[in-house]
Amino acid sequence: MSHSDWEDLTEFLDGEEFATDGFFKTDAGTMAVTGIFDNAYLLAETGEVDLETTQPRFTCKAVDVLLVERGQEVTISGQLFSVLAVEPDGTGMAVVVLANE
Repeated sequence: MSHSDWEDLTEFLDGEEFATDGFFKTDAGTMAVTGIFDNAYLLAETGEVDLETTQPRFTCKAVDVLLVERGQEVTISGQLFSVLAVEPDGTGMAVVVLANE
């Protein structure tokens, strides 16, 4: 079953609900992409040391971030991030893993 059989991704990314715009700076210029921003809290344990951190990420349609590459900048809600990875999930969506600038 493809994602089109069960859901219109545009409805999932409705700006009046959870979605926001990310502005990606690519070689082709700045692109506005609608997605869901999440800055999950993580507790990483490395031996005897616990490290508290966050993992910002932006979930959007995979087709919207085909030109996005590692190292490019994105601004979301006025905050600047750099792209660490673009991870398509096979359903038409992708998670863009970010790092704080």
